[in-house]
Amino acid sequence: MQNTFNQPDACKELLRRPNNNKDTSLHYALRGGHESVVKLLIEEDPQLCDIGNAVGEHPLYFVAHRRLSDIIEPILHASSSPCFHRGPKGLTALHAAVHYSLPSWEKILEKRPEVIREVDDIGWTPLHYAACFGNVKATKGGGGNPALHIAACRGHVNIIEKLVTSCPDAYDMINNKEQTALHSAVIGGRAKVVKHILKTPNLEDVIDRQDTDGNTALHLAVLHKENLI
Repeated sequence: MQNTFNQPDACKELLRRPNNNKDTSLHYALRGGHESVVKLLIEEDPQLCDIGNAVGEHPLYFVAHRRLSDIIEPILHASSSPCFHRGPKGLTALHAAVHYSLPSWEKILEKRPEVIREVDDIGWTPLHYAACFGNVKATKGGGGNPALHIAACRGHVNIIEKLVTSCPDAYDMINNKEQTALHSAVIGGRAKVVKHILKTPNLEDVIDRQDTDGNTALHLAVLHKENLI
C-alpha cells in the first residue's frame, strides 16, 4: 500500500474514485466539514474541485449551499473547470452564496463574472435571488431588470432604489404578462413600494400601463381588494 501512495497517479485515482452517489473523497470531507482534510485533498489533487456527484453538486456549489464560507476560497483558487461552480437544477455556487448572503459571493463573481447571467431551472439568475431575499449589495452585480418586479412584490424598497439607480429605465420594463413593477407591488400587497413608485416623477405611463388582461395597477388593486392606491 505504501508503494501505491508513492505513485502520484495511483494516489489521485484513489482520491477521485466515487461511491455509488459519485461522491469523491472531497465530497466526503466537505460533507463532514473537515476543513483541514479538505485543504490537504485540494493540495494533493486540485482537479477534485472540478468533479460533480450524481446530483450535479460540484464542490464549490456544495460548500456555498452548506454555508461553509471558510472553504470557498481554497476551492476557488484550485479549480480550473468551466463548470466547477454548478449545482443541481441549474443552480450555481453564486445562486447559493447570494441566497444565504455569504460574504464570499463577491469572490465567486470576481473569478467568474459571467455566472451572474446563468439561470436555474425556473429561469432565475443570482440577481433574482438577491432581489427576492433582500441582499442589497448583490443587486449591484448586473442590470437584471426583471428582478425589479421580484423586489417590488417582496416589498424591498431599498433594492428597488439600487436597481433604478443602476438602470434608470427599469420602471419601463414589463414581465411576460406585460405588467410593470407597480403591478407586482400591488399583487404582493406592498403599500410602501406602491407609494414609493407613485411618488417617483414622470411615471405616468407606468401607472397607466395595462397588462395582457387589460388591467392597470389600479384595476388589480380593486381586484385584490387592496387599499394601496
